[in-house]
Amino acid sequence: MVTVSLFAMCGLMGLAIDLGWSFYVHKTARAAADTAALSAVKQAIAGMGSIPTPPYTCASSGITCQPTLIDCNSASGNLLTGCQYAQQNDFFPGGHGGHQKLQIQADVGAPGCDTASPPNCVPSAPGVAAFYWVRVVAVETIPQLFSAMLGNLNAVVSAESTAGLVNEVAVGGLILLDRAGDVPSGVGFPQDLSSNGGGPISVPGGIVLSSTCHGQSGSPCNGVYAGDLQGNTAVSAPFTNVRGAGTTHLQGAATWTAAPQNGFPDSGMFSDPESSNNKGQPPMNAGQASKPYIKVPGGNLTTAVCNPCGSGNYYAVDAANHATGNPITIGDGVNFSGGNFGEFVFFGGVTIGQATVNFGPGRYFLAGAQASNPVFTSANKTNIRGGTGSDAGRIIVLTDSTYDGNSTMAAVVQGVNSDCACVLPTMGFGKSAFQSGNNGAYIELHGLKANDGNVPPNLDEFKGIVIWQDQQNSYVKYDSGGNVMTTGGGAGTCDGAGNLDSPCKQTPVVADSPEMQLWAGQNNIYSGIVYQPRGSWMVIHSGSGTTGPLRIITGALNLQGSPGLSLTGNSNPITKTVAALIH
Repeated sequence: MVTVSLFAMCGLMGLAIDLGWSFYVHKTARAAADTAALSAVKQAIAGMGSIPTPPYTCASSGITCQPTLIDCNSASGNLLTGCQYAQQNDFFPGGHGGHQKLQIQADVGAPGCDTASPPNCVPSAPGVAAFYWVRVVAVETIPQLFSAMLGNLNAVVSAESTAGLVNEVAVGGLILLDRAGDVPSGVGFPQDLSSNGGGPISVPGGIVLSSTCHGQSGSPCNGVYAGDLQGNTAVSAPFTNVRGAGTTHLQGAATWTAAPQNGFPDSGMFSDPESSNNKGQPPMNAGQASKPYIKVPGGNLTTAVCNPCGSGNYYAVDAANHATGNPITIGDGVNFSGGNFGEFVFFGGVTIGQATVNFGPGRYFLAGAQASNPVFTSANKTNIRGGTGSDAGRIIVLTDSTYDGNSTMAAVVQGVNSDCACVLPTMGFGKSAFQSGNNGAYIELHGLKANDGNVPPNLDEFKGIVIWQDQQNSYVKYDSGGNVMTTGGGAGTCDGAGNLDSPCKQTPVVADSPEMQLWAGQNNIYSGIVYQPRGSWMVIHSGSGTTGPLRIITGALNLQGSPGLSLTGNSNPITKTVAALIH
C-alpha cells in the first residue's frame, strides 16, 4: 500500500512540476514575443524618422516586410531589432540547448483594409485596422516528468504576439495639458480648469485634466487643485478624467456632473494629442514666397487697397513704402478670397474694429507682432465670417516671423525686404483675443474640412483645426517635430532623458503672449479644434454663450464672469498613429 501511495505521490509531484514549468516557460515565451513584436514596430517608427500619414508600403523607409514566417536567424532591418529584444528575454533560435524556436513575419495592410467592415488588415488579428504589423511566434520544447510515464517525453509550449501601427483616437472634448509647475507663479493659471463666476459649461465629449494637484501645500501645487470652480458655475460632462492623485474643488453653488474621477495612470490620454508622430506644426505653402506682396499704407487695409483681397503676403508700410511692422487694421467689407483655398501671411498683427470681415477658405499665417502688441485682436461689434461649413475651411496659425526656423517663412521675409527695399522688423509672439459682443455681432469660423479635395495634402494631418497657436509660444519647450522636450538631469539640461513630468522650460519674451482670449457671444460659432500647446492658457470672458462643434486643447482654461460654453464636439476626431500590441 505504501509503495502504491509513493507512486501516486510521485506522479502528482511530477504533474505539478510539469504544469508549473510549462506555465513559467509560456510566460517567458509570451514576454519574448510581446517585446519582439512591439520593438520591431517601434524600430520601424525610428527608421521613418517620424510617422508619415498612412497608408505605408513595403518600400517606406524603416519598414521591413516579410509576409511569411522566417527564423529570426534570417531576419533583417527592424525585424532583426525585434528578435534581438526577444533574446534579451532569454528567447532565441536554438536557445536552451536547441529547444527554442523564434520566428517573425511582417507586412503592410492592403489598400482599403482599414475601411473594410470589419477591417481585414492583419491575418492574426481580424477586425484590427493596422497600417503595418509584425507577428512573432516563440516555441520551446520542454522535458516531462508525469507525462513521460505515458510515453510523452516532451511538451511543446508556444506563444505568439502581433503588434502594429494603428490609429489612436484622443479622448475628450476639452483636453487640458498643463502639469504642476509648467507655468511660473503669477503667470497664467495654476489650475487646469478654473472659474470664478458662473454659467454653464457643457462638454459632451468629456474632459481631461492632466494636473495631479490636489490641494497639497508646497511647490509645485501650492494649495491648488487640478480643477477649481466657484460661484454658480455648472460643469456637465459624461466624464472628467483626472491624472493620478489630482482632484477638483467646488466652492459656493458650483456643481460638476458627472463627478470627476481621478487615479488614472499617466498615459497618452494626458499627453498633447497634436504632439505625435513627429508631425510638427502646420506647414506653409511651399510657394508662398512667390505670392504677391501687398503693401498696406499706414497699416489700414480697406476695400480701396484690395477688393477682394487675394492670396499674398501683407505688411504695413509708411509714406516711403517702407515696412513698419505695425499692426494691420482690417476695415469694413474686406473680403479675403483666394479661390477654393487661399494662402495668406500677415506681418505685424491683425486688428479688426467694428467691421464685417470675411475670411474665405485658406491658410492664414499671422506672423507675429512688435513689442507687446497682440498678434490678433477683434473689438466689440466685430462681425467675422469664416464659412458655413460647406467650403474647404480655414486654419489660422498664430506665430512669429521665424516660425521656428521655417525656411519658407524666411523666404517670405526676404521677399518683403526685396519688395520694399527695406528691412522688415523682427516680429515676435503676441497674445490673441477673439471678441464680437452680444449686440447682434458674431464670429463664425469653420476649420479645415476632412475629405475635401481643395485642402492641400500637406495639411491632411491638421484637418479639423481652426485656430493653431505656435508650439514655441509656450512656457514648455517643444522640438521642431512637435514633441514636448524633457530633462532627466535637472532644469536647463534638456537631454530628453526625463518623462513628461519633467519638461524643458523656456520663458517667452512677452510674458503673457501664450494667452488666448475667446470672448463668449450668443452668436459665436467655432467649428473645429482650437489648439494651444502645453504651457499656454485660454481665457473665456463673460457673455451669453459660445457654442458649436468645437474641441479645445490648451494648457489651462479659465472662465471669467458668467460665460456659457457648449462644446458640442466635431466630426473630425483627433487621431495619432501609435505602436500597439493588437494580438
